[in-house]
Amino acid sequence: MTRRLAARRDERGFVLPIVLGVLLVVTLVTGALLMYAVQGSQAANEARKDMRASATADAAIDVAVYRLNKTLATSSITGVVNLASDVVSCVQVDALTGALSVGSLAVGGWCPAIPWEATEDTAVGSNKFRYIVSSSVKVTGSIGDVLQRKVVSQDGAGRRVVALIQLDLNPDNILSLFSVKRTAECRPTAPGAALTLTGCPAL
Repeated sequence: MTRRLAARRDERGFVLPIVLGVLLVVTLVTGALLMYAVQGSQAANEARKDMRASATADAAIDVAVYRLNKTLATSSITGVVNLASDVVSCVQVDALTGALSVGSLAVGGWCPAIPWEATEDTAVGSNKFRYIVSSSVKVTGSIGDVLQRKVVSQDGAGRRVVALIQLDLNPDNILSLFSVKRTAECRPTAPGAALTLTGCPAL
């Protein structure tokens, strides 16, 4: 009997190192899984921000084309369309009312830059944009003449996009509107830097 008690006393506590080892393994695995989940969440947030920024710069191109076309259509409806002047004019936006008006080109053949505008989702700082539009260039092709302009847009994070837009000049003098022909990504710049074609590929 004494031998059994002595054997039991010697075995007391042998389970403790095993339990501690299992707890250590479970803790390490849980910690690794938590780190993986946090990193995945951060990567998803960054991807979401990049997609929003990308969409904002691309949307600025669409806004510029819409405003050019709206000005052209309004001029045509009121009977004052003059392709020699209207398609080379600049669309200006009243900062207070948002009303569109026609202005003249700035020095260097570009319209004055449209100041920063916010998108509807203002919770993210990069969801603002600005853009500039070039003067028109007449291109003679085999199917007819077209007018081309370039638009450079930038979002609040500095991402820039350049687009080539085109208006078909048909001989029937029917209203034609600008449409986007090609776009390309430019090298990002600081949000306060001047909007130029520097760092943009040729279109």
